[in-house]
Parts: sequence; structure tokens; C-alpha cells
Amino acid sequence: MFGWVFRRQDSVESALIKGKDFKSIWQTAFLWLNLDPDKSDPANIPQEAAELIHKIILGYLKKVLVLRRRSGRRVPVDSLVFLFRDENFYRVKLWDCLSKGIYDKEFLSGLYLERANLLQWCEKEFIPFPSFWMPQLEEDNSSGSLTDADDENEGWYEALTERRRQRVTCLEVARKLWKINPNRTYEEVFHHSDMKVYGYPNSFSFNSFKKWARAFAPDYAKNGGRRSENK
Repeated sequence: MFGWVFRRQDSVESALIKGKDFKSIWQTAFLWLNLDPDKSDPANIPQEAAELIHKIILGYLKKVLVLRRRSGRRVPVDSLVFLFRDENFYRVKLWDCLSKGIYDKEFLSGLYLERANLLQWCEKEFIPFPSFWMPQLEEDNSSGSLTDADDENEGWYEALTERRRQRVTCLEVARKLWKINPNRTYEEVFHHSDMKVYGYPNSFSFNSFKKWARAFAPDYAKNGGRRSENK
């Protein structure tokens, strides 16, 4: 009876969704792993991308993450039961993704996350922030000054606990070390002299560091590293 309301798909993105603060579930999962969402195959989705999609869906079902349609309207979370059947099309499709491993690219590309909401969820769940959506410092060529994209959110850093500040620093040092040399293993980065001086590695166990850093670690580290015989 109500199915037509919840099955209706918005064909055009609203001005809100087109802004830089929104990405679809599909885009978010692949960009988070430095993969191209447009070239991804829903029939052969990487395990890490599937796990991220599952986490995002669970965040929505727990009413922590807000999903929006292309129109900008919120996706309803609660079931709409009629004659023992859930008529909330979005909820049913997302449950199918979780329980049956059905990754409908077109459907997941039409459900959007807001940047601020996602970052709050990451902090609450102790999930590493996605690098593509971290606050960026951009040079203002007209004035020669630096402007922070998150200047309007004053006090965000002071609100972090000391341990979380140390962990953020540790992950950023790791990111820089891999940027300088991507042919470093997790062990080499974690025990690097710069990490010991600047990175607060004691804020993580080694296994925990690997888990948090995996989102941006290069393939060399993820594959366990390869050393030549003369080393």
C-alpha cells in the first residue's frame, strides 16, 4: 500500500547533495580505500569495501548515521509494517546488503552521508577518519594566508581527550612516513625514529595501530612487505 512512496527514486541531485559535504555510500567506501568508485565492480567488491559498507549501514540502522536521498530528504529508518511486510524499501534493501551480500551499485550510489555526521561517528566508534574528508589547510593565494576549512568548528581539537590527540598525531606521522617512502612495512613505520619522537606510538598496541592505519597504508605494508636478498 505504501510501497510506492518508499520505492520512489530521485533522479536529480539537489543543490544540497551536490555540495562538497556529501558523498554516497558507494563513493565513501571506495574513496576511503583510495579506490575509484566509478571503476568498481559490484559483482567483485573488495572485502574491505564491503566491510565499510556494512559498518555504514549498521550506523544508519542504529540511528547514528543519517542517510539522505538525492533530493536531500532523509531516508526513513523505522520499519513501516503493513500486513506483516516492511514497506520501508530502503531499510529492506540495506538489510539485503547486510544479510545476503547484495551490493546494488545504483542503489548505494543514491544514498548520501554528510561529512560532519560521518566524522562524529568515526570518533565514537574509534574508526580512523577517511583521509579524503579530513580538514584541509588550503593556501589563499590572494592574501598569502592559510585558511582552515573547519574554522567554523572552533574547539574541536580541545574537545578531544589526550589519548585521542596522541592517536591522531600517531596516524598523521604514519601517513607522512608512508608518503615519503611507501615501501615501508607496518613494523618499520611503527618503530621509526620519527614516530618515537613525534608520534606517540605508545598510544596504540601494534595490532591496534595496524587496524587503524590500514585505511591509508600502501599495498606494500598491507601485503607484509617484500625485501630483497641483499638486505
